[in-house]
Amino acid sequence: MTVVTPGYVKTNIAVNALAGDASVRGHSDDDTESGLSTSDAATIIFDGLAAGKREIPVARGPIAEALKLKLHDPDRLFDVMSAQGAMVALTER
Repeated sequence: MTVVTPGYVKTNIAVNALAGDASVRGHSDDDTESGLSTSDAATIIFDGLAAGKREIPVARGPIAEALKLKLHDPDRLFDVMSAQGAMVALTER
C-alpha cells in the first residue's frame, strides 16, 4: 500500500466546490492556482510508486515542509497549525 499526501495541485477542485448553500463556488484560489501542475504531480506519484515508496508527498514549499514536520514532529506541526488557525480567526472578526 502507498499513501499519497498531496499539497496543492493546480486543478479545478476549488472551482467545482460547493458553497454552504449548495451553489457551485465558480472560482479558484491563490493556493490552488500556485500549486503543482497535474503533470508534475503525476510524475512525482509515478516515480514514488516505481521506487516502492510507502508514502509519497506531492508538494513544494511550505506545504512540503509541513509534510516533513508531520513525519518527524507531529506535535510541533499541530502547535504551528493551531497558532495559525488562531491568527486567521482573529483577522476574520
